[in-house]
Amino acid sequence: MLRKYILKRIDYIILFSAFLPYAFVNAGVRIEHLVVYSMFLILFFRHNFFFFRRSSFSGILLIFSLLIYLITTISFANGLDPDAMFLSNFENYIETLILFLIFNSLLIKREYFTIERMIKINTFFHLLLFVNTGLVLIEMFTPYADYFLELYVKNDAEGYRTATNSMGRYMGVFNLPMESGMAYSMGLLTWLYNFTQKKNKKIILEFLLFLAILIGGIASVSKVFLMVGAILFVAVFFMIGSIRNKLIFLFVGIFSLSTLVPLLTGGWRGFRILESQFIKITTNFSIDNITAGRLGSGSGIYSWVLNQDILALIFGNGFTQAGLLHLDSEYMQILYQGGVISLCLYLAILIKLFIRCVSIDSKFYKERILMFSILLLGAITAIGGPMIFMNRVRIFFFIQLFFIYKLTHMVFVRIKTKETAINEPSDGSVITV
Repeated sequence: MLRKYILKRIDYIILFSAFLPYAFVNAGVRIEHLVVYSMFLILFFRHNFFFFRRSSFSGILLIFSLLIYLITTISFANGLDPDAMFLSNFENYIETLILFLIFNSLLIKREYFTIERMIKINTFFHLLLFVNTGLVLIEMFTPYADYFLELYVKNDAEGYRTATNSMGRYMGVFNLPMESGMAYSMGLLTWLYNFTQKKNKKIILEFLLFLAILIGGIASVSKVFLMVGAILFVAVFFMIGSIRNKLIFLFVGIFSLSTLVPLLTGGWRGFRILESQFIKITTNFSIDNITAGRLGSGSGIYSWVLNQDILALIFGNGFTQAGLLHLDSEYMQILYQGGVISLCLYLAILIKLFIRCVSIDSKFYKERILMFSILLLGAITAIGGPMIFMNRVRIFFFIQLFFIYKLTHMVFVRIKTKETAINEPSDGSVITV
């Protein structure tokens, strides 16, 4: 019974685990790792895995598997020692592949990746962000943050998290401002989607969730949230919102902002960063300022990676980061580790996803807009940080991607039940759990 219960709720369990602390901080092992690999083993020994079926994610799996194979081959060809950095990079790729395998194996189950289930899991994600915002407020206004930070932050002795907090950038369970910005941006977009889809809205709950997402996103002082997520939110709002929803949201938005501004500006050091970034970009609008030197200057990570010798550019360097803590850009990470060939495979994955997204049937207009905005958010975020390799956040990102595939690969009919409607394959087949 317990195993059947777990199998029916794998998506909720894995998403919840993404917000849990490290199991072994010094080793960099999060509870999320233990949960993901446990779910993998449960599915594997129950023979619930499938790899090459119609209506699956198999094309992406093949491309990504080939990408891992190429970088692994280059690693051994270059004689890299399997040190901590090597194993950390290798594990990051493998966990991403395993997440693909787990969600791919759930595509044949009728209760996964329906619109109704997506609305529920979106709300679950918003509640997790609500709790994280509570931790952010503890960081901002109390001296008790150390009680939970030591469980969530790896290598804080190096001073990185201490430095970000001293600048007024607060992230709760997330390690990086970009990671927090990506999470809250997805929260903002999916909250809007839920708001337009729910017929019986609990306005007080929706207001509290929206306010928590705004506070959490702004408190991180992340350009991903402020310059990408917020702009996409406004664009999606005008494309999918009805007149009634727009009026309700206008009231909720004004009330939220009137509550938020005094809360965050009163003595908040991060406000000075926001102000300086705004002045810098508006007075000198350049790619260099927008990307904090990653593009447009000769000293950024792009210039450094592109100035390698021709063999390294073509074939890559393997699972190494040349002693750097972060390679800043996922595109440059793939190029540096796997060369041009691996970067082409990575871009092929993105292109395939965008093609599937824009091909969604017009009756799923809102879903198409939502998924396109999330994919665009990820593609832009990858310019200055990780996307599919982003710890914690990638799980919800993958859930959204598989929802795209459910909509684009299956033809649905609506079957009415007492409470809601369930999407089932139109071929009449019965799929059991």
